[in-house]
Amino acid sequence: MDAASCPSSISLIFKVIKDKNIDRMGSIGVGCTIDRQVNVRIKEYIKSSIFFNGTEINLPTVESVIDVLSSKPLSVEITSTLPLGYGFGISGASSLATAIGINRLFSLKKSRLDLAKIAHRAEIINRTGLGSIATQITGGFLVKKEAGLPVKTSFLPFVGKKIYAVIIDKLETPKIIRKSNRLRRINTAAEKALRIISQHPNISLADILDISYNFAKESNLLTNQELIKVINEIKNQSGHATMLMLGQVAISDIKPKLDPKYHIEKLTISKQVGNLQ
Repeated sequence: MDAASCPSSISLIFKVIKDKNIDRMGSIGVGCTIDRQVNVRIKEYIKSSIFFNGTEINLPTVESVIDVLSSKPLSVEITSTLPLGYGFGISGASSLATAIGINRLFSLKKSRLDLAKIAHRAEIINRTGLGSIATQITGGFLVKKEAGLPVKTSFLPFVGKKIYAVIIDKLETPKIIRKSNRLRRINTAAEKALRIISQHPNISLADILDISYNFAKESNLLTNQELIKVINEIKNQSGHATMLMLGQVAISDIKPKLDPKYHIEKLTISKQVGNLQ
């Protein structure tokens, strides 16, 4: 058995970049790693099986990584304190950690970039993500300048700052990124947001959240009425908030006082990266 880990990550603004070279496909935009690790344990098994917090699931990104790196059936046990499918980069982190673990288990001696590319390709092929792997192998709060791998980015000095996630519901990535008319609107809004960010060298986290909120509205991704209500409540409490990409989750710079039915996660922006050594 071998084990590996990778940080969860979030995205606040994204522009979809298409390319004939799958390693250059993905997204540019704004995102960061957070202080929640996704851990995997891998061992040879009678058949390939994937477990998430103890429950067997289908996770195509991890299955794709197994197919590339192993000719033997494997058991992959994934544990995470954050839920899968809500925009926390769990599928990407699981794929990257799985690639790391298989590399160790079979002493494949793959390079850091090779493992990241395998995980990135799995995300692109299965349409479960666009830029999570690039964020997770870099760490910190990023403004990504180019899509895919290797990573080209600038950093904003927000490592260590607290943010709060109000979790409402899932939002399935494949349904969003496969519609060309929707992508045009997303990309137009992203270009505007990134242009504004580039014009403010001393930008604050609150500014980023406000710009991200405008992006979410202008891209027509922010349509869930409950999420809109939560964001407005946070703003009424003198906070700054936006929508997590892609999940029905509010990201805030304050811990909001809300109805007790809402689950709130306290997170810290981190510089952790996937353990690729």
